[in-house]
Amino acid sequence: MVTGISSPASPSQSYLATLSGCIGSPSKTRNVVKQALGHRGLYNGFAEMASSAAVEALPADEVVGRGGRSGQSRECRTLRLFAWGVMKDYIKAPQDTYLNLTPSQRLKLQYLTILTVVTTFLSSDSPTTTIPYSAFEVGTDASAPVLSTCNLEELLVDCIYSGLIFGKLNQVESCLHIRISPGGLTAHRDVQPVDLSDAIRRLESWSEEASRLSAALVGRADGVRVSSLKEDEIWSDLENEAKRVREGTETKLSFRIPPGRKVVEGKGEKVSAAKGLSGASGGDGRSRKGKRSSGYERVEGEGIQM
Repeated sequence: MVTGISSPASPSQSYLATLSGCIGSPSKTRNVVKQALGHRGLYNGFAEMASSAAVEALPADEVVGRGGRSGQSRECRTLRLFAWGVMKDYIKAPQDTYLNLTPSQRLKLQYLTILTVVTTFLSSDSPTTTIPYSAFEVGTDASAPVLSTCNLEELLVDCIYSGLIFGKLNQVESCLHIRISPGGLTAHRDVQPVDLSDAIRRLESWSEEASRLSAALVGRADGVRVSSLKEDEIWSDLENEAKRVREGTETKLSFRIPPGRKVVEGKGEKVSAAKGLSGASGGDGRSRKGKRSSGYERVEGEGIQM
């Protein structure tokens, strides 16, 4: 048993480090490769393992009915299958092209196939988050499905609960709805060399779009900042004007009090009282004769005033 290769932080690097110490020992190299193929938490790094000195030193195997790709071992070809291939490549390959996969390794390749299908739909020129079950079949060959209908939903649910993908199943419409998470997919497969140019193109396009959006946000922020400064200036001017009015131009009301009268300030109002005659006059302006005031007048709020 090889130790020190189950670290959850970076399993691929752990396997590569272990393979570097297996040069000259084919049996140990094969053992490490088999463990890596069955490691459920490992979804990338297989291409680097296939290019390691220990794997490249393994003796080449003859492939029945296969005329190309000489000089490679089955371990190397199987690592490349897990790096870039899908289940259909394993099903349709000639005999002895790849290692005979164990149930856990076969399940691992099914997970990788699901991840490839989901990534293909999300990264296309017209991306979509709705993936029909038929997308998980081998091309148009319905006789050799990648994942049979009976266990497809079970595997998809397993991928969802394990955090490999984010989504939910629609059993009525027979499709998978992918939910885009802030961090995207939690696992990614190895990038093929032929796909590097397309990946670079997509990254450059994303960078240009991000730069454009960033410039638009900066311009918007500058506009809001200028508008805020102008608003602060307007409010400052209004406050200064209000202060000037309160301090310098406040008008005090004044009025002339007739002789014999005084202003009595009540609670909330101003009234006047007179001593002597009540001051009431008739409609013709003359004082009423024979009627003399008592000399007292009730004023609201202050009682009787003399």
